[in-house]
Amino acid sequence: MLDEALSRLAWLESRGVADEDRPHFHAFIAKQFAPAAGLLGWNVQKGETDDRRLRRASVLRAMTLLARDASCLEEANERFRLLIHGHPHEIDPNLLDVVVTAAARGANQERWNQLKERAATELDPAARRRFLHALGAVETPELVPQAVDLILTDAVQMQDASSYMGVLLGNRATRELAFKLVRERWSEVHAKADSPMLLRRVVEALGLLPERSHLEAVEAFLAAHPIESAKQAVAQTLERMRMDVALRERLIPDLKLWLDR
Repeated sequence: MLDEALSRLAWLESRGVADEDRPHFHAFIAKQFAPAAGLLGWNVQKGETDDRRLRRASVLRAMTLLARDASCLEEANERFRLLIHGHPHEIDPNLLDVVVTAAARGANQERWNQLKERAATELDPAARRRFLHALGAVETPELVPQAVDLILTDAVQMQDASSYMGVLLGNRATRELAFKLVRERWSEVHAKADSPMLLRRVVEALGLLPERSHLEAVEAFLAAHPIESAKQAVAQTLERMRMDVALRERLIPDLKLWLDR
C-alpha cells in the first residue's frame, strides 16, 4: 500500500503539478513522511525486521527523491561518498537506489565521471544498471548533453538502451534534449535498439513525455516513422499519452487550488 501511494505521488510530482507549485507539493510530501523518517532513520538497527527495512527505504525515497528534503539529500550524498570510497557495507542495500539517484541529480563533473566509471566496471548487473540509470537522472545543466549523448555510445549496451532512454525522457532536465535526439538521430536510435522488443520499449518510453505539445509531436513523429514491429505499442502508447495529458490538464489547476489552501 505504501509503495502504491508513493507511485501515485511520484506521478503527480513529475507530471501532475505545475513547475511553480512543485515546491509547495514537495513541502506537502515532507510533512506526511518526516515523522516516519525521523523514527526510522538511515541506519539499520540490530534485530529489526525486513518489513521495517523496506518501510525505511520507501519513506526515505519519499523524503529524498520526491520531497527533496535538504537534510535527507545531505545524508544521501554522505552515503554516496561512503559507497564510492569503498564502504558499501555501511549502507543498507535497500537504500542504494535512493542514495545513487540523489547523488546523481546534483552531480558535478567529478561525480559524473565516478558514476560513469562504476556503470562500466560493476560486475553485478543490478549495480551496473543502477549507476547507468543514475547517469540519466542528472539535473546539472552542463551535464545534460553528456547524459543524453551517452545513449549512442558504447557506454550504453543495446539491451540497456530503451530503459536508459526511459530515464532520460522521464527526467524534466533531460527530456527535451532526449526527445530532440530521438527525432533528429532516429536512424542511430533505431540501430541502438534494433529488435522488436527494444523498439517497443523505446516507443513506450516516449509515452513519458507529459505535455500536449509532446503528444502532438510524438504523434507526428511516429506517423512519419512507422515501426512495423511495434504497431500495437504505438497505438497503446498514444492512447495512454492522450489520457495522461487530459488528466494532467484537469489536475494542474485543481492541485494548485488545493495547495494554495
